[in-house]
Amino acid sequence: MSTTSSVEPPERSLASSPEPRPPFPNTPFADIILRSSDGEEYRLCKATLAQASSVFADMFSLPQPDDASGVADEQKDGLPVLPLSEPAHQLDVLLRFCIPQMPPTLDDLATTVSVLEGARKYQIEWALDTARAALVRLADEEPLRVYAIACRYDLKDEAREATRRCLRVPMTSLIGAKVEELEGINAETFQRLLAYRQACASTVVDHISSASWAWINTGGWVWYHRCCGYSDDWVSRLNLAGTTVSCRKWWDDYMKDVVEKLRDCTWEGALSSCDAMAFFLRGNSCEGCRAVVAEHISQCRQTMKAEIVAAISSCSYIFVSDLQ
Repeated sequence: MSTTSSVEPPERSLASSPEPRPPFPNTPFADIILRSSDGEEYRLCKATLAQASSVFADMFSLPQPDDASGVADEQKDGLPVLPLSEPAHQLDVLLRFCIPQMPPTLDDLATTVSVLEGARKYQIEWALDTARAALVRLADEEPLRVYAIACRYDLKDEAREATRRCLRVPMTSLIGAKVEELEGINAETFQRLLAYRQACASTVVDHISSASWAWINTGGWVWYHRCCGYSDDWVSRLNLAGTTVSCRKWWDDYMKDVVEKLRDCTWEGALSSCDAMAFFLRGNSCEGCRAVVAEHISQCRQTMKAEIVAAISSCSYIFVSDLQ
């Protein structure tokens, strides 16, 4: 007499499962174990992973001859184990974009690049978008590093944002920078950044320092008035049309200071280090000038900022890949 018996699969319980790495919950609904290259394990749901990553979705939908789950030969606690090539410190951040919890904040370049690489490999669009946005944000503090990273991964929008942030860095500092990420791009890519930096500086300086200051209306500004009657406090220059343009010396000195600051750091924020009021106070002035000068300086500074932005926008950065 023969008997048949059925073997029940081992029951999975939270009590028998190892402690999960935070913030990954130890759930009885887990149906896959992801194992990092350094041995850490993540018990997760295939459906959740597949919804977040098209690569995981493809893995789980293609059964293999020896494994009905289509993802792994090894099993642990009745769950298939999928070995991954990434270490735990990278998966810890990347997989947080695949579970129903708040994603991590990417506030340093090393973590951002790690997520960027993983998101591209596993096609996790949300993580990729977050990493790209973080690059733009981090370019405020590390523009040259972000530029090199963006060019390495062919992220043109992020690279253009980084080139604009590099305008805030003196040319000598760019040339002498010791940045590890520059090793990931070729010399021509770096040269194009320097050429763009120089083109923007020349365009802005030429425009702002033009002989007639044609970018501002020469009408009612206080520095164009002879009301104070000090002949030694007055300078004149010829504009391109051969017409004499005269102004108070303190204003001419201030504009020379602006031009030098823009030559060094070519962006509208450079104006914050140029104190027009200090130049005004060093010169002679009457009560009428003192009553309106602050308002005139403020208005002119806003106009000058817009002119600087427009001049920078007229300069184009061309990627090496666009020429091929």
